[in-house]
Amino acid sequence: MKVTVLTTSWPKHGSDPGGAFVYRSCEELRDRGARLTIHSLESGVGLADASLEPLGLQLDHQVGGLVSRLSRRPQLVLPVLRRLIRRYPQWKRADRVVCHWAVPFPLLAQAQGVSRDRLRTWCHGSGLRLPGAPWMLGRAHPLAVVADHQRAKVPQRFEAQLSLMPVPIDGEIEPLRRPEKKLIFVGRLVRQKGIDLLPRILDQLPEWKAVVVGDGPLRGQLERDDRIRCLGPLPLPVWRARVGGGVGVCPARSSEGAPLVVDELRLAGIPVVVASVDGLAQRVEHGVDGWVVTGRDPQAWSAAVGSAHASTTWSQSLASQRAHSDGWARFADWVLS
Repeated sequence: MKVTVLTTSWPKHGSDPGGAFVYRSCEELRDRGARLTIHSLESGVGLADASLEPLGLQLDHQVGGLVSRLSRRPQLVLPVLRRLIRRYPQWKRADRVVCHWAVPFPLLAQAQGVSRDRLRTWCHGSGLRLPGAPWMLGRAHPLAVVADHQRAKVPQRFEAQLSLMPVPIDGEIEPLRRPEKKLIFVGRLVRQKGIDLLPRILDQLPEWKAVVVGDGPLRGQLERDDRIRCLGPLPLPVWRARVGGGVGVCPARSSEGAPLVVDELRLAGIPVVVASVDGLAQRVEHGVDGWVVTGRDPQAWSAAVGSAHASTTWSQSLASQRAHSDGWARFADWVLS
């Protein structure tokens, strides 16, 4: 079966966690016998027995630095989309076209002539909140969301073809780690993820340090704080081995889908403190399998961190459900059926 994958996120190198789960989903499809063509916005790591054709490479000479130019000049989006439609007529010849995120690929694929029965859209995070997302999804076709709270954002026309499919985690439960006076943050180092709150929490916690896994525009600012050690972007098995014990913090400012990092930390035996935003609050029952903080008061965060650090028992059961052995098999069945 010929499968075309359209994604805005793809690992740029072997240690890049960005798009890692998209890569993993493509591995599953390949192992099930699919002949894959993967279109990401930018170039990245290859996948054996699959064809990686970055969309941006064909347009870069016309637009000049595709992603950065689009962020500065959004009026270029429509011309770029028109060129994409002309450039990739082969999409409509694929047996399946898998779109990651709600924008912009479902509408593009349908404009290329991809029939609804051959189209699959998997909505991971905040894409459903973008202006015009209900329109960009196009006509009703099989669509999956990663969390229940996303259902309210899905247009009514999709109700009969909507599935709940959290992103699986590859890994096993580890014993609860020895508590250390250390904050642990894993994710993109951008304001949306709330990483700028980390130094303010440390101000309330004398003798505490922090370790940060990830990369982004705020990394330089964090590295100037001698209480914070930045490890850079690392794949899951590596950072789980390196961060040690402590308290994981997820202080995101805006809603998420069903963030992997919350369950990755819990599976690693690390308690979590999360912001009370959609996608995080639904993954954590306060005082049972984590701690939830409303607002951005550093004192409230430090108090919750102290409770997490002092706790000797908390549940890992919800996180373990995402590490079920048939998680990726279910995704492949959904695409190929």
